This record gives sequence, C-alpha cells and structure tokens, in this order.
Amino acid sequence: MAGGFVRIGLAVGNSWALAYERAPELAVIVTPETCLGFMCLLAIVLIPLVRMEFSIVALTAAPPTKNEVEEICAEVAAEFALSARESEILLLIARGHTTSSMADKLVISPYTVNTHIRHIYDKMQIHKRSELLNYLNMQRSDF
Repeated sequence: MAGGFVRIGLAVGNSWALAYERAPELAVIVTPETCLGFMCLLAIVLIPLVRMEFSIVALTAAPPTKNEVEEICAEVAAEFALSARESEILLLIARGHTTSSMADKLVISPYTVNTHIRHIYDKMQIHKRSELLNYLNMQRSDF
C-alpha cells in the first residue's frame, strides 16, 4: 500500500514538473498553493498510516513470556494496591482465563471472582476486560 502512494506521488510530481516546465509563468503563480495543498494531502494520508503501523506492530509482536506477564501483573498490582487475591485474578485474566475457569482454579464461587474483578476495575478505573488487557499490553511495551 505504501509503495502505491510513492508511485502515485512520483507520477503526480513528474506530471506537475512537466506542466510547469512548459508554462513557467503558471509555475510562479501556482507553486505555493500547490505545495501547500500537497503538504495537507500528505498529512491526511500519513496520519492513518501511522496509526495502522501501531496495530501492525502489536499484531506481529511475539507473545509475552510467562515471566513477562508475571512481572507486569506484579507491577500493576503494586501500583494500584491490589490485594493478594486480586493480584492472582489479574494474573489469570492476563493469561486469558475466563471467570468460570478462574473460579475452578481458585476453588471459589464465580460470583466471588466477578466481585474481585469489579474491585480491580474500580481501583484501576477501567470499565472492560479489553481495556485491562490493553493496559497490560501497554505496560509490556515499557519493558
């Protein structure tokens, strides 16, 4: 996709150069406006491409190791003063466990797990599981 933008830019630039070469008086009048227009167009095109690059990097990054996940969860637990049980649940969430699998693993009620998850969300001021996982992944990029 980026190669296509480069080719289009080269073609348009060469076309404008040939037109300006044949009509130099037009080039003097139109060049500042043309340059400004192309700079604005370039900015409009580049902003989505840069945003897309962050998504591509996140998708192609190697999955976190078990130690990385444990370190990140320990740091987050310390930062937000999570209890020991909340820290355990945070780690299990980061590893991809569901509420029922956490309840089975910790031998507690799924309702208790949900209560701890709500406490984690309240302390971290997060509203959804996806936000929590995004936060943990952003912490991973700091390593």
